Amino acid sequence: MPFFNQFYKKVFLLGLGVLFIFSGCDPTATTDDTCTLSLKSVTINPSTVAAGGDVSATLTLSGTALTNANDNVIKSSISVYLDKDGNLNTNSDPQLDAFAPGAISGSGQLFFDQIVIPFGTSSGSYSLTFVLEPVSCGSGNLSSSDKISKNVTVN
Repeated sequence: MPFFNQFYKKVFLLGLGVLFIFSGCDPTATTDDTCTLSLKSVTINPSTVAAGGDVSATLTLSGTALTNANDNVIKSSISVYLDKDGNLNTNSDPQLDAFAPGAISGSGQLFFDQIVIPFGTSSGSYSLTFVLEPVSCGSGNLSSSDKISKNVTVN
């Protein structure tokens, strides 16, 4: 019996060694302890629109969340508001219907093919303000919020 005990002890130690070798840290993996996402720029077309009409926009984003978070999570964290006085108030400024059906490009661009200006909007100068709520990168970390605006004229 001592032979079997020694044999099993060696197999156990060998298995334990293999376990440590193959379950250790991957030396090629990178760790990202931060979660960043920001709105870099926005273009709007056309810049003049009638009430009830719509504009398209290209929003450029940057940060680690572009590779660590799902596109749909990022897209659902972006809201668009029509701001009259340059002081965004999410309680009183209307949130617009904005449709971004495609994926975020490799260069961080998100295309909104339709942002609807509500019927009954008075003529004048406004800001289309894009608001980014914090996004989870999957590591438990959240990005900070951000906003960016572009002028639009309603006639």
